[in-house]
Amino acid sequence: MNRKSTFYVVIGFLAIFCKVAIAQDLDCAAEVSISGGVVEVAASSGGDDTENIQCALQTAVDGGYKDVYLSSSEYFRATMKDERTPA
Repeated sequence: MNRKSTFYVVIGFLAIFCKVAIAQDLDCAAEVSISGGVVEVAASSGGDDTENIQCALQTAVDGGYKDVYLSSSEYFRATMKDERTPA
């Protein structure tokens, strides 16, 4: 392999590793992920998606992300709360 090919292989591995590391840092379920600077939420098979949507919104606020993308066509939710306001 020449130097240029080696460079691209190393960059590829770093890109994959960084994406995995970001996903592992989220304190959310597997249905919540970060892709290209967007927090994505897929519907869970368990029924209630409230916790996943709430976690995605909190992740966006904490991480400075501007977009939360709901990638599924249907979600089931209960009441959501704004954690910034006192109860």
